[in-house]
Amino acid sequence: MSYGRNIALTDDFDFDFSPDSKSLSIIANDDNLVQAIKIILNTFQGENKIVSNFGTRLQDLIGHKSSDNFIKYTVKNALLHDDRIASVDKIYVGRNKDRTVTLKITITTTDAETLELTGGLGWTKLA
Repeated sequence: MSYGRNIALTDDFDFDFSPDSKSLSIIANDDNLVQAIKIILNTFQGENKIVSNFGTRLQDLIGHKSSDNFIKYTVKNALLHDDRIASVDKIYVGRNKDRTVTLKITITTTDAETLELTGGLGWTKLA
């Protein structure tokens, strides 16, 4: 399925440079959608002045008591702004001893493909 192409970013959200081709790396398809989800969930809502509802308010929840349902609502609401995501089917919230949250998210794309992702502030696609 095609979910577009974009410049690949590193885990630190810097441009990924390919030393072999001496140019920026390109990301496409599922990997591009996964990267977009990472960007959405790691962008503070309101940070992007052009699209003010882009991102989440998850950063406001760090260190505060928040219900799992509120975290799920926040994540689902943010992801459904991406036109490539038809539905957010499952969100599992895991609470860690270091007071961080790990999420496991299952989405269905507009091409009826199911993707599972897991992570905290860094996200990876499950095989």
